[in-house]
Amino acid sequence: MLRGLRFGITSTIVAAIVVLVGAQIIRDRALWLFYCMYVPMWAIAIAAVAWDLLLIGRALPLRFLMLCIGAATGMLAVGMMWAPARVAEGDASQPTLTVLQWNVQWGGLSGPVSLEKIVGEIVARRPQIICLSEAPPQQYFDHYWKLQAGPDWHIASANGNSHSFSWYRLTVLSRAPVRQNGFWPLETGVAALFEVAVPESPLRPLRVLMVDLESEPSVPRTPSLLQVAALVDKHAARGTPIDFVLGDFNTPSRFRGFDAISAAGEGYERAALWSGQWRATWPSRLVLPFRGRDREFRNTWRLSTLDIDHIWVRSKLDVVAAAIFTNFAVDHRGQTVTVRLPRPHHASP
Repeated sequence: MLRGLRFGITSTIVAAIVVLVGAQIIRDRALWLFYCMYVPMWAIAIAAVAWDLLLIGRALPLRFLMLCIGAATGMLAVGMMWAPARVAEGDASQPTLTVLQWNVQWGGLSGPVSLEKIVGEIVARRPQIICLSEAPPQQYFDHYWKLQAGPDWHIASANGNSHSFSWYRLTVLSRAPVRQNGFWPLETGVAALFEVAVPESPLRPLRVLMVDLESEPSVPRTPSLLQVAALVDKHAARGTPIDFVLGDFNTPSRFRGFDAISAAGEGYERAALWSGQWRATWPSRLVLPFRGRDREFRNTWRLSTLDIDHIWVRSKLDVVAAAIFTNFAVDHRGQTVTVRLPRPHHASP
């Protein structure tokens, strides 16, 4: 019985490693692969190492082979989420602009307390353009925003619900004028286009396409991502290129649909590659309750596992740096990207 149990556990761990690594290579070409891509490989890698150590390296016929397999899987998992930051691009004399993206979970779970923390976090990072998913109602948000950030901000929002999609509220704030200039329902979500006037780049406004996809784990993501890519292509063909494609995609970056976004229009780069940080954005914290005999214990898990929030930057914009930050007032991590703005071309006399 003990040998059978040992064989069963070993076989399960090895099979899980093969399936999860295979899913990252083949990607979401089938529904079962879709689900596998949401399972963190580092968790099964830890299980493999721990199991082989428990058996003193005898989980497989070749001693410590499972430990080596687990370690290799763990390094692959970490490498997919954590790598050195890319080098800053462009000329240091060009003006810069910082964009912040964050799912603020309707203002957090603690009402005014968490909303004050959210606003304080945003203000401390001093972005010029702020893009919020699941933003609180404007009147409620404005009160706390003006207390810390001041009154001189413009705001535009796309919000609502439908019979096929949950509530959403996509909001863009800027000290320069901002307006919504398009809205599209997607297969499993929505996309809204915002235009922001930028004094440092007066030739045209910056265009930000905010995307919010459904979090339901059973619905495919790639059809919606292909729709986003088609929108980007359409605007590029019109001569009105989109500068940033960002939001809560509820989709890890390895999904095939992101290849289409990367290649759409003039091409796009994922801002998080300039951060040099752990790139997973959800959950920033997860409270796990354990009920004992006399009281309830709560343990907070604070290691994000999935990179489901993204900022894609048009390739013709030079990226200076990016950062991913955590504030436990909400369950998503936020991120910023700083880009260099092209200098205006002056006409010859």
